[in-house]
Amino acid sequence: MRSSSGGRVRQARGFAPGALPDLTWAVELDPARADAHHELGQVHRFRGELEAARAEFGRAIELDRLGR
Repeated sequence: MRSSSGGRVRQARGFAPGALPDLTWAVELDPARADAHHELGQVHRFRGELEAARAEFGRAIELDRLGR
């Protein structure tokens, strides 16, 4: 089973491209998870996808303000 924690582990080990599917799936499964959006933003930033990173960071901030 995929999880955002699996994506975090891959990212921490330097496998950010492999983390993308796990984190995308985590966000689709529970779009109200600020931590998953933040981690997905980190992967996009690592890949040079700055607009996608900004969007995910913005969503994470918005959700964090809502306490999610």
